[in-house]
Amino acid sequence: MDHMARLEHLGAVKSRSAPVEDTAPPVLRDYQSLIERAVSALATNTSESREVLYNNARAALLSQMRERTPRPSDSEIQREQRALAAAIHRVEDNFTGDTTPASQFPGGPLLSPAKRDEAVKSSASLIGRFLSVQLVPTDERLPDFQSDDDFSPDELRDAFSSLMTNKLAAGYVFGFHDSYLQRMTLINRSDPDAGFRLIKSIYQINFGDQAGLALFNMSVNSQDDPTFHRGRENGGTEIAKFLELHIPPLGLGRILILGLES
Repeated sequence: MDHMARLEHLGAVKSRSAPVEDTAPPVLRDYQSLIERAVSALATNTSESREVLYNNARAALLSQMRERTPRPSDSEIQREQRALAAAIHRVEDNFTGDTTPASQFPGGPLLSPAKRDEAVKSSASLIGRFLSVQLVPTDERLPDFQSDDDFSPDELRDAFSSLMTNKLAAGYVFGFHDSYLQRMTLINRSDPDAGFRLIKSIYQINFGDQAGLALFNMSVNSQDDPTFHRGRENGGTEIAKFLELHIPPLGLGRILILGLES
């Protein structure tokens, strides 16, 4: 949290120093030095702890950029996200020694194939936990959205048949994935095909190969369905509020357990 506060403070100082009438593109910040200091201060420096720090930095940057007045354009936000992603890549190279050409998710951080697979698995685990915890009645267990416990996909897989027949819930799950991955800068709207492929991979991890593929295909074919679209917007909004304001997402449980339509 201290490192994320530094990131936000850096943005606040920049905003105060910039004239309001100045419309020139913002100068890219020295993200590499910030990330290097944050990594050096980690109590346990492992690939997992660094990935958590990087994800926090991405979320903090997006939140800070959206709170600036006047609000930056989407292109300016993406420009800053790319600068942060490149800084993370350079810092991480110091630990991996990987000199092979890097691949990347469209618009996202530069990643080697091995790290890309690791990022997919990590995202699948986080998204799966955030969704599955909503399916446990609150009178049985208080949802713990910050838990570091290993994720078991049983709750999600048990909900598969309900998701296949409930367009509102299916849209929620799709929007939840799409919004989370965008905010982690793993995908962006400029390449929806690549984003769909990534979402399909995570569906198959969390629901199983066949069930995940079936649910994904149904979701792709439902993009123009008004009920699905409403669910998608709800899921996207809830994960954004969780990442930015720490408001627990509960919409999936309300749809499938309580039977609510909105």
